[in-house]
Amino acid sequence: MTVKEFGTALMEHERTLLSYSSRFSLDYEDRKDLVQETMMKALKNKEQYRHDTNLRGWLCTIMSNTYINQYHRQVKLANYKSSKADLIKAATFNQHSYESPEMVTRMNELDALIERLSDDLKTVLRMYLNGFKYREIADELNFPIGTVKHKIFKAREVLSGWLKFQMPIERFA
Repeated sequence: MTVKEFGTALMEHERTLLSYSSRFSLDYEDRKDLVQETMMKALKNKEQYRHDTNLRGWLCTIMSNTYINQYHRQVKLANYKSSKADLIKAATFNQHSYESPEMVTRMNELDALIERLSDDLKTVLRMYLNGFKYREIADELNFPIGTVKHKIFKAREVLSGWLKFQMPIERFA
């Protein structure tokens, strides 16, 4: 069978394929796209068609497999997009969470409380909050590492006590 004869045979089944595509979609344009995709795949793989078999059945199998593959691709893409959106949302929240007016106010209040700490606690805590490791703080201030850990703990404890009295108690329903 030549390509022209095969194309003519395919066109004879176009209405049947359009009708069969209603199993997969109610949207007419989507159905036409599915029929077109089926025809393209059939032409591309015409060597695989055995002339002693049912052409309509072969085309319907191609259409079913095409729809299933498209469906799986869409599900994977939707999962990818949703997970990517979740990551972007998490990153955006973390990036902008300190920029809200309420958070700026709270951070300013916390900074003011840190300023009220004694000099030795304030120095150690500020270095720790700026990203220094315990060992680096100990080396810089000539303290044993245990003393650095204790001063950070003590500073947190004092701040926590002050914050309990300043922050309103919220009730959760």
